[in-house]
Amino acid sequence: MKYVKWQQVCSLITCFLIMLAVAINRDQQFFGKTLLKSGSDSQTDSTANYVGSDGMLIISTDELAKDVVGYGGNVPLKIYLKDGKVSKIEALKNAETPGFFRDVEQGVLPQWNGLTVDEALKKKVDGISGATLSSNAVIESVKRG
Repeated sequence: MKYVKWQQVCSLITCFLIMLAVAINRDQQFFGKTLLKSGSDSQTDSTANYVGSDGMLIISTDELAKDVVGYGGNVPLKIYLKDGKVSKIEALKNAETPGFFRDVEQGVLPQWNGLTVDEALKKKVDGISGATLSSNAVIESVKRG
């Protein structure tokens, strides 16, 4: 009888460790705490507001909207401004479902292109059906940026 209980406890611990390994591999997080900072992410300063060589202001929402989450977690963006207008907005590395998020990138992000900052803040942007959480996260991140 003790053997059966011990086997069940070991099975439970093994399942927990497998789930933990998958979560860490996917999100580099453990109970919401970031464990690893990958080399490619380190080149993006999370508080980056800098001017490129062509005079373009680049704003990262990584820290500005770190509490804004979509379906798969935080959705950081880079907002490119030139001469007071939005040139483009691009999504940084995130854990959103790729197929759905591609629709958000193609349908939501371009809606601010060419707008002044004031126009962009006032613009009512509709999300993508089926990717509502991701769309809302992008919209909120743009507002904060």
